[in-house]
Amino acid sequence: MSRLSERFTRGRAFTFLRIYRFASGGILLLCLLFPPTVTHAGYTFVTIDDPSANGYTRPEGINDNGQISGDYADAAGIFHGFIDNNGAFSAINYPGAVNTVTNGGINNTNLLVGSYSNGGGLNAYVDSNGVFTSLNVPSASTSGASGINDQGQIVGWGINGSYFAFVLNGNVYTTFRVPGSISTVAADINNSGQIVGWFSNPSDNGFLLSNGVYTTIDYPGAVYSDAYGINNKGQVVGTYVDSNGQTHGFLWSGGVFTTIDDPSANGYTRPMGINDNGQIVGYYLDAAGLTDGFEADPSATPIPGAIWLFGSGIVGLIGLKKKYLG
Repeated sequence: MSRLSERFTRGRAFTFLRIYRFASGGILLLCLLFPPTVTHAGYTFVTIDDPSANGYTRPEGINDNGQISGDYADAAGIFHGFIDNNGAFSAINYPGAVNTVTNGGINNTNLLVGSYSNGGGLNAYVDSNGVFTSLNVPSASTSGASGINDQGQIVGWGINGSYFAFVLNGNVYTTFRVPGSISTVAADINNSGQIVGWFSNPSDNGFLLSNGVYTTIDYPGAVYSDAYGINNKGQVVGTYVDSNGQTHGFLWSGGVFTTIDDPSANGYTRPMGINDNGQIVGYYLDAAGLTDGFEADPSATPIPGAIWLFGSGIVGLIGLKKKYLG
């Protein structure tokens, strides 16, 4: 190799080393500035607040079309139901009622269930595209409907001394309590007729009723647990309270529990509904003590931003090496 060629090659190597050191420092800085993608327990969380709410929004159900039902309190402390259709909110108000809530029930044909009040106790209702029907739950002094499947079967609760659960199939009511329980509330029903809810004996325990068989759903080590929503895959969402008095959400899928906590929550997250796409809705308390809604969407395992930047930088440096050193 001639001295000129050798000097040229050394010059290119020196230039590459300078670029390498500069680029390496730049990549490290970018890795520090751009931390990993923020997800929690494999979910991406979006806050939902009704525009008419005064610090109190509770999403409680979501269908497979992504329509969300829930309720909110206005500045006067009056409760209204709502439907959130891709960010477009519509109020739900039972005719003549003082307060209206939707207790989590919206199916894929847009049938809604909930409760209304005229200043006294609550009474269950069903809303079929703006046509409201009051439900007269047998022996109940007050009642609420909380779940409806695509066959129109409705579940909920009534009070007659203590809480009891009901199923409405057509015009036929069936009432029940979990054997040995003091109180039972049915919260949701899927298209297979599986029912979830909770019972007290004396502390709260979640339950699944499937083909006449009860299964207790208790988060391991929890003080108490409640189940609120079930989809057609048999996945259940609910809450549990830990030994420190903190309220957490959970997903129960195939017998395995996953904690679901909104990252913005201040010790209180309550998932209420889950659809067949695995999307979860509920609400949490924020640092100011306000009640905000959330939607948790299942996330593909993200490539952390720092790793992505580092990998991209290395690929770029390899390209530079080929350019300058051959």
